[in-house]
Amino acid sequence: MTLGMSDEVTKLIIIKSLEEIGYKQAFPYLARLAQDTTQSGEVRAAATRALSTWGGSNHEDVALAFYGLADDYYNNVDSLRADPRSDVANLWYLRGQDLRFVPVPQVIFNDVMAMRSCESALLADPNRPEATALWIAANFRREAKLGLDVEDDRPDPLAAKDPSRPENYPRAIYYARAAGPRYNHMVLARAFRDRDPGVALGAIAVLSETAGAPSLVGPEDYKQALVRTLAFPNRQVRVKAALALGRALPSTSFADAENVIPVLAEALLQSDRQAALIVDADSSTANKFQAQLRASGYVCAIGANLFEALQRGKEANLTSFDVVLLASDIQQPGLTDAVAQIRDNFETAATPVVILAKADQLGQARRIARNQPGVEVLLAGVIDLGDPAKITEQISAKVARASQALGMTPLDRILSLRLALETSRVLRGIAETDSKVFDFARAVPSLITALQSTSETLRTSCAKTLSLAANPKAQAAITEIALDDSHSQDERIAAFDDLAESARRNGNLLGDGELVSRLIEFTKGEDDLVLRAAASKALGALNLPSNRASEIIRAQYNG
Repeated sequence: MTLGMSDEVTKLIIIKSLEEIGYKQAFPYLARLAQDTTQSGEVRAAATRALSTWGGSNHEDVALAFYGLADDYYNNVDSLRADPRSDVANLWYLRGQDLRFVPVPQVIFNDVMAMRSCESALLADPNRPEATALWIAANFRREAKLGLDVEDDRPDPLAAKDPSRPENYPRAIYYARAAGPRYNHMVLARAFRDRDPGVALGAIAVLSETAGAPSLVGPEDYKQALVRTLAFPNRQVRVKAALALGRALPSTSFADAENVIPVLAEALLQSDRQAALIVDADSSTANKFQAQLRASGYVCAIGANLFEALQRGKEANLTSFDVVLLASDIQQPGLTDAVAQIRDNFETAATPVVILAKADQLGQARRIARNQPGVEVLLAGVIDLGDPAKITEQISAKVARASQALGMTPLDRILSLRLALETSRVLRGIAETDSKVFDFARAVPSLITALQSTSETLRTSCAKTLSLAANPKAQAAITEIALDDSHSQDERIAAFDDLAESARRNGNLLGDGELVSRLIEFTKGEDDLVLRAAASKALGALNLPSNRASEIIRAQYNG
C-alpha cells in the first residue's frame, strides 16, 4: 500500500525491500508502478528491476496480474491466508500520506482482499468480465461468512461486523443484480466448482429474479452452471436451482432437463425431516446421540466407520445430510482423513461437521476445526448430561456455527417447509402450462406422499396441485383427504374443491367403487351442511351415472 506514497526516497527503499523479500503478491503492484507514466524514471526503473528478478518485465498485463492475485486470495492460497489462530486480520490503506489499518474478522480477510484486487484489475482494464464475476462471488462469500442472508437486499445489523465497508453500503445482491445474468452464471460456475453454498444461493437468487428462460438455459457454455447445480451437494442449493428452472418454464428442452422434477420431488419428501450421519465405533454413545437427534426430528444413519455409515445412509435412501457427527477416536479412516474424505465426497462436501471429542482428544479436534471451515467441536460427554433440551441446544448451536462458516442458513424445518410450499406452487405452474420440457407426471407420487405431511398448509397446497394430474391415484388421494374427519373443516372444503377441479379437468377417475360410495353417503348424510355443500360440488363434477346420482334425491324421500 505504501507504493502509493509521494516520498520517492522511501518508495525506492520499499521497492528494493519487496524485491528482496520475494512475495509474489507484490508483483501486480510493482507492474502497475513500472507502467505509471506519472512516476519518475528512477521509480519506474526500480520497479522494473524488481519484476525482472521474478521473470517479469515492465510490459506485464497489469489487469491480468491483479486478477490472478484476486483468484489466489479467493482460493485461500496458503501464502496469502490470514493467520487462523487470530480472530481478526488487518487491512492496510493509504489515506493521504498516512498508512492505516482496519481490523476485520479473519474469516473474511481473503474475500475482502480478493475484492480489492478485482477492483484494481478493473481499474487497469474495465473489460475484464472474469474480474467482475469474481468480485461478485467474493462479496457474496464475505456476507455469507458474516451470517447475512445473501438472498436478502435489506440492511442488516450484521453488516457492521465488516468495518472495511463504508456506512450505508448496499447489499451484495444489489451489485449482482445490476451486473446481469451472464456474470451470475459465472459466479454460479465458481460456486459449483468450490461447492460453496453461500455463493451459489446468492447467484441463483439473482438469476431467479433477473433472467428469463432464454437467459437461464441454452447451448452456451456459460449457461450450463445452473443445470449442473441440480447435482450440488447441498439440498437447499439443489432445490433453489430446480425452482429457478421450473419457475422460468423454458419452452425448449436442454441438457439434463429431466433432473429438475426429481430435485423438486426431493424438496417435497424432505420437508418433514432432516438427516444426520453419525460415525462412532462406540455404539452406546452413537445410539444416545441418535436418540437425541431423532427426538429433534432427524433421520439418522450410524456406522462404526465412515464407509459403513455412508452405506447405511444409502440403504435408508438418504440422498443428503444436514449434519455429520464424527467421534474423535474413529479409525479406518482416522479423524483427519475422515474430515478430508467428507469434504471430497460430493454428498457431504457442503455439510456441517461436528466432531464429538472424546477424553484427551479435544486439542486434536480443535486443531482440525481451526483449519477446516464448517467443522465444530462438541464434547462427547455432553450426551450424559441428562438434560435433553440443553443437549439439543448445544448441537443446534454447533450446526448453526458450522453452517455460517460454510456460508449458508441451516435447512431447518421452517426453511424446508417453505421450500416445499414453493415447490408445490412451481409444480402447479408446470402442470398448468402443460410443459413439454418438464414431465409433471413424475412429480405426482411425491405430491401424494406429501399429503401425509404434518403441515396442513403443505397438504392443502399439494392437493391443489394434484387436482391438475390426470392420475387415478391423485384423485383418490384428494378424496381421502376430503372425507377424513381428522382434518380441519377448511382443509376438507379445499380438498372437495380440488376434487371438483380434478373431475372437471380429467373426468371421473375414481370409477364406481368403494370411494365413490363413501362420497355419496357423506353427501347424503353429513351433519355439517357446509361440508355437505362442498361435497355436492365435487360429486356433481364427477358426473356419475344416473342411478348413482339419484341416490341423494332418493335418500331424502319422505312420502
